[in-house]
Amino acid sequence: MGTKTGNVAAKRPLVFVVDDDQTILVLFRLTLEESGFSVEEAHDGGEALSLLKKRKPDLIILDVMLPGMDGFTVCAELRKMPEGENIPVLMITGMDDLESIKRAFDAGATDFMPKPINWMVLRHRLLYMLRASKTFNDLIRSETKNRAILNAIPDVMFHIDSTGVFLDYRAGADPFLIMAPETVVGMMMQEILPEKLAYTITEMMQRAGDTGETQILEYHDTGNGPERYFEVRLVICGPNEFLVLMRNITKRKQAEDQIRYMAYHDPLTRLPNMILFRDQLSRSLLSSAHTGKLAAVLFVDLDRFKLINDTLGHNVGDLLLQAVADRIVNSMRRSDTVAHIGKGDLDDMVARMGGDEFTVLLPNINKPDDGAKVSYRILEELSIPFLIASHEVFITASIGIAVYPNDGEDVEVLIRNADAAMYHAKLRGRNNFQFFDESMNLHIAERLAVENSIKKVLEDNSFELHYLPRYEMSSGGTTGVEALLRWHPKNAITIPVERVISIAGDIGIIALLGDWVLKTACDQAKKWIKAGLRTCLSVNLSIYEFRRPGLIDDIRKLIDENGIGPGSLGVEIAESIIMQDVEASASILNSLKNAGVDILVDDFGTGYSSLSSLRRFPIDALKIAQSLTSSMTGNRDCAEVIKAIIALAHSMNLRVVAEGVENNEQLSSLREMGCDEIQGHLYGRAMPADEVTKLLKGSG
Repeated sequence: MGTKTGNVAAKRPLVFVVDDDQTILVLFRLTLEESGFSVEEAHDGGEALSLLKKRKPDLIILDVMLPGMDGFTVCAELRKMPEGENIPVLMITGMDDLESIKRAFDAGATDFMPKPINWMVLRHRLLYMLRASKTFNDLIRSETKNRAILNAIPDVMFHIDSTGVFLDYRAGADPFLIMAPETVVGMMMQEILPEKLAYTITEMMQRAGDTGETQILEYHDTGNGPERYFEVRLVICGPNEFLVLMRNITKRKQAEDQIRYMAYHDPLTRLPNMILFRDQLSRSLLSSAHTGKLAAVLFVDLDRFKLINDTLGHNVGDLLLQAVADRIVNSMRRSDTVAHIGKGDLDDMVARMGGDEFTVLLPNINKPDDGAKVSYRILEELSIPFLIASHEVFITASIGIAVYPNDGEDVEVLIRNADAAMYHAKLRGRNNFQFFDESMNLHIAERLAVENSIKKVLEDNSFELHYLPRYEMSSGGTTGVEALLRWHPKNAITIPVERVISIAGDIGIIALLGDWVLKTACDQAKKWIKAGLRTCLSVNLSIYEFRRPGLIDDIRKLIDENGIGPGSLGVEIAESIIMQDVEASASILNSLKNAGVDILVDDFGTGYSSLSSLRRFPIDALKIAQSLTSSMTGNRDCAEVIKAIIALAHSMNLRVVAEGVENNEQLSSLREMGCDEIQGHLYGRAMPADEVTKLLKGSG
C-alpha cells in the first residue's frame, strides 16, 4: 500500500509558491493541495532561486511584492537559469496598472493575476497553464531529439535559391502547403505560396543577403478556412540558397489573446474592467482636449443589490449582474441615444467597476444633456422586471454624471466626482440620476460622518427603545405598545431614525441593528410579563429584516428564552413591503403567526393592496397610514379612504388602528367611522420603558 501511495504522490504536479505573506501561503497550500498539486514555499526571491537550483517545479506562483528582490527580477533571473525558460510563471500582484502588467510579461511571466485572488479561477488557470506547459515541453523534447537533422521541428521547411525556385520541401504535421514534395521541387515560390507571403519572403532574402542575419516575421493566413498564424524564419544556408522554416503559432497567439482579454475584462459580465476603462477614458480626454468636445463619465450603482444577494443567493445575484450588464449595453446601442461628433476611433464604453457598480464613458459629446439621455435610457431599461432562475426580480439604479472639463480634467477626478454624484442620487431617493456639483462633496462627508456615528453608537450600545402606546377607542385603555428606536450620538450629528435605518441597510449592519431591537424588545416584554402587566409589544420590521433568512428561527428562539406567550409580541410590516412578493410574504407571515406573533400591517392605505391579497395574509390589525390621518379633516377623499379601510377590515374581522392622531377633530371623526384603536401625540408621545410600566400599572 505504501508503494502505491508514493507513486500517486509522485505524479502530483509540483508548484513553487513565492510570497512573504504567511496567511496567503497557507491559503495557496490549501487550495492547491485540494486541487491535486504538491506545494513547496519560498518567502523571498533569494530563497526561491536557491530552491530552483535543487528542484524543477511544474509551475511557479510568484508574488510581485517581495522583500529584497522583487518578483519581476526573480522572474527575469529564472529565465536565465538552465531549463528555467520553459517553466510556467503566474505573477500575482495588487497593482492593476498597465505598466505593471507590461513589466510582468517583459520579465518572462506566462500569465498575470491581480489581487484579491479568485481562488476558483486560480485553480482552472493553473490547470490550463499546466496543460499548455506539457504540450510545450513535449515539443521541446521532440526538438532536442531531432536537432541533429533539422535543428528545429518546423511545421513547414523549404529550401529555395535566390530566384525563388524550390530545391527541397518538407511538410510537418500541420502543413502549410498541401502538396507532395516531388510536386513542389523545381517550381517557383510565386506559383505555390500566397502572393503576399511570396513577396514578403523575397524581401526577407534581400535583407538576409545584405546583413547576413536570420530574418524573422509573423505571417497571418487570412485565406479560406480558419485563420492561422505562422512564424517564418529565413536563414542563409549556402551561396544564393536559403532555408525557410514556417511554424504554426496559432495556439500561442490565441493564448496570448486570451491572456490579454482576461487582463482587461471582467470575467463575470465580459465587460471591460477598470484598467481598460481608465485607458479608454485617458485617450478620450486627450481627444477632447484637442477637439474642444466634452466627455462624460456615468457611475451606475444598483440600489439594494445586497438585499437581493442575501435573500435569493449569490448565484441569482451573479445572473442578475450579467443581465443588468446586457441591459446597460443595450441602452447604449439605441441609435437615438447620443449623437457623437468627430468621435474617430473612440467608442462608448460600458465597464464593470466591481460588485454592483458599473461605469459608462461617452467620448466627444456635444452637450452635458447627452449624459442625461443615456442615464434616462439606462433607468428605463432597468425598470423592466428581470426573470432570473424563476424569480421575478425588480432592481433600480442610482447614476452619477461627471462631465469633462467642468467636473474634472483627469481620469481619477472624473471617476471620483461621478461617484460623488451617484451618492447624491442615493440621497435623493434612488432610481434617479444626478450631475456632479461641488456641494456634493459636503453631502458625502456628512454621510460618512453619519455612518461612523451609527457604527460607534452600536458598539457603545447607545441605542435605546421608546414605546408608543395604542389606546382602545371605546374604553381609552392601552391595548399595546410599539417599540421605536432612538439614538443619542455623542457628537452633534442628528438625523431621523428612519435615515439611520436606511443607512444601516446600505452599509450592511442592519442585521446587527435589527437583532438588537428584537432582543431588547423581548427582554422588556419578559419584564412586563413577570410584573403581571399584560400588553402586546410590537416591533417594526424593515425590508432588510423581513426578507432576512433565519428571521423566523431567531424570533422563535427569543420567544422561548423569554417565556413570551401568544398575543404578547407583535410585528409591524409596511404594506409596501409585504406586497412586493405576495407568495414569499404569505409564507413568512404564516410562520410568524404559527409562532404566536401578532401581525400588524403598517402604513396601510397607500394604494398597494387588493382585497384578494389581504385575505392571503394572517393579519390581526391594519394601521392606517399617518399621511391619511393627518389629512382627513381637510380632505374629503382621505376621509372616504379611511372609512373604506375600516369597513374592509371589519368585514375581515380585523382591528383598525389609526396612526398619528393629533387633535380632537380627528379623534371624533375616527370614532364616528368605527375605528377600533388610536395612536398619536393626542394621547402622548413615545416614552421610556419605566414610564410605560407606570402607565400599564395605572391601566390595570
